[in-house]
Amino acid sequence: MADHTFLFTDLEGSTALWDEHPGAMQDALAHHDALLRAAVADAGGRVVKEMGDGLYAVLPSPTAAVAAAVAALRALASEGWGATGPLRARLGIGVGEAEARDDDWFG
Repeated sequence: MADHTFLFTDLEGSTALWDEHPGAMQDALAHHDALLRAAVADAGGRVVKEMGDGLYAVLPSPTAAVAAAVAALRALASEGWGATGPLRARLGIGVGEAEARDDDWFG
């Protein structure tokens, strides 16, 4: 197994936002996902899985993961989110031994 770099995201307070703005959240979450996917792709990575209101991606290096995280946070902060108010994401980066198997990563 070799070292790989992963980015994990989660939308802060999404349950309350879904309860308060179910219609607006559907569009906001789709836009959120597109912004995060673009940030990951621009950094040379790929999204492995979407999980509810977050995703996890594999990137070529820790530097690329940090670049993707910063770009994602900047993109989210620059949007006018309307009824939902600003969407805030928590992001985590992990580096460690892993292997690709069946379109997923294990390790």
